[in-house]
Amino acid sequence: ARSLFVLRMQLTTLRSATAALEPIQLRQRLSEIRDQAFVVHDDLERLQDEHATRIVQLVEQEHARLNVARVVEAVLGIGCIIGLFGIWYFVRRRFALQAAELAAAIEVLERRNDDLDAFTGRVAHDLRNLLVPIKLTTALIGGHPEQAATLTPRLTRVLARADRLIGSLLTFSRSPGEQIKGVAYVARVIEDVVEENRDL
Repeated sequence: ARSLFVLRMQLTTLRSATAALEPIQLRQRLSEIRDQAFVVHDDLERLQDEHATRIVQLVEQEHARLNVARVVEAVLGIGCIIGLFGIWYFVRRRFALQAAELAAAIEVLERRNDDLDAFTGRVAHDLRNLLVPIKLTTALIGGHPEQAATLTPRLTRVLARADRLIGSLLTFSRSPGEQIKGVAYVARVIEDVVEENRDL
């Protein structure tokens, strides 16, 4: 900017003093102006080079920023894909676990249902075994009143057995899922049944 200002001042001075200058002085002034013009030309080329360099630097910076943005975009995209895959895997595994738990629960329910069917059959059989001597004893007492004194204790024992059986069933029904521990005296039960039905 300074060399350009100097050149302008030289041109202005020369234009106003051209008529008063001798040819030698005019030639000297023109030589100075020419030298200053070269200086201005060199300054302009330097400015142009600096400007071009600055433009190249800006373009490179923008390219670098664009590359960083692309990398960030790619990383975010990969992260989203990995995140979605992780969510899908977690949900799928959770559903698989729930399906396995449901299958196990269904299997347990089926086993319990089978046990309940078998238990119901045994209870029905035991109740029928109790009702038969009660009916027969009642019929005998009705047909032979004189044997009532002999048959009444037997009937009382059968009713006591029925009461114990019903009490056991009530205890079992009030404790679902728990195991009722006890000892079964099979020989005693057989003796009771033989004794109750001996005279029937």
